[in-house]
Amino acid sequence: MTEVRLYTAGWVLMKFVKLLQYLRKATWVGLALGCCSLFSTGQTQPAPLGTPDLPTSIRLKYAVLESRGDVVPCAAHFRQDRETEISTARQVFPEIQSNSQLLQLIAGHMNLNPEALGDDERVLVYCEYQKLQEIGLEPWKDKYRVIKIAQEQSAESTDQSQKGWTSVDLNGEVMSLSVQTLVPAVSSVPFRDIKPVPPAPVPPIIVSKVEFPELRYQVLDSFPDVRYCPSRFENRQREIDAFSQIQADQETFKEISSHLHLKSDMGFSDEQKLLAYREYSKLTAVTLDFLVSKSQFKYAAYVGLINHAGQVKIFRMLQHNNCPL
Repeated sequence: MTEVRLYTAGWVLMKFVKLLQYLRKATWVGLALGCCSLFSTGQTQPAPLGTPDLPTSIRLKYAVLESRGDVVPCAAHFRQDRETEISTARQVFPEIQSNSQLLQLIAGHMNLNPEALGDDERVLVYCEYQKLQEIGLEPWKDKYRVIKIAQEQSAESTDQSQKGWTSVDLNGEVMSLSVQTLVPAVSSVPFRDIKPVPPAPVPPIIVSKVEFPELRYQVLDSFPDVRYCPSRFENRQREIDAFSQIQADQETFKEISSHLHLKSDMGFSDEQKLLAYREYSKLTAVTLDFLVSKSQFKYAAYVGLINHAGQVKIFRMLQHNNCPL
């Protein structure tokens, strides 16, 4: 009987030892698999990007331009020397036209028919082409580093690198970082003696001459429910006081008076002067650039062309905060 008990106890002990060995092996296998999984996860890197094809390159460059607010085709550089730019556009356009895919991408972005481009539309395409050519895309991991070609060439000649870094991913998400040197503020005045800065006085309104007021009204009249956007000062008297300056610009005041049906027989009330200023503000909210026979305009969320007959062609709509429309 004692032998049976000893045998039974030994058998149980042996099974228990085997179970422990099995569990130990299972634990080591689990740890090994876990480590392999962690190692592989830690080593997983996104596939590096290569040189983008033309449609991708154009799409990402436009994303960079729009992130900078550069949405008007012929902007500051064109305004500085219009005649030279138009002459250059006529020389360069055949080069753009020889690449049918490039022409289609640029014209398509502005909702223009590449097969029916007039002189003004060709200038617009040229202006867009110039801006796109100034941007380089350099593969960097799963993004592209954005390079301003002119700045890069200048940096090479002066042995200085760009102060900042911009990237764009395949979804068109643009990220910009700038490098600045922080200089600690040093003041000899004790903190307890520093007094609060008094509020700045509200400056008077300076009215500038409005070019092509009739054409600007034609742009405004093509949009319904155009509203006035008050300034951050919201000072009614400032706006009334600006009336004499607006009245001095006879061509503009004639158009404003016509739209408001103002008559000077009995003088002008403060309410009429206020309305005149707000009409002036609407007119100056329109930017106009004369091209060949038409004018490029930007108003609120819209960029387009208008001819002298008042016909408007919208070729770009932007995200907008609903003011001044």
